[in-house]
Amino acid sequence: MNSYHLLNLLKKYENEKIKINQEGFLINQFYINSLKISEKEDIVTLYDEENLLEFNINQIYKINEDNKVILLYLDNDTTIKISKE
Repeated sequence: MNSYHLLNLLKKYENEKIKINQEGFLINQFYINSLKISEKEDIVTLYDEENLLEFNINQIYKINEDNKVILLYLDNDTTIKISKE
């Protein structure tokens, strides 16, 4: 996975309110009120003052995106949906 491509997609949502849905072996939904993004040693962190999501970029095997949604498919049968609110 090209980390540069993913980070560019995510930067479009920086400082925006987003909703994150995770489906797979865990099902989870939460909001990040003002998205901040960091990446260090292949770990991408999406966070604000209260919430945090971290994942290894090497686990992503597919990305789908349109104007409002980014879908990340991870090799552990997990899908992460990132959408603007």
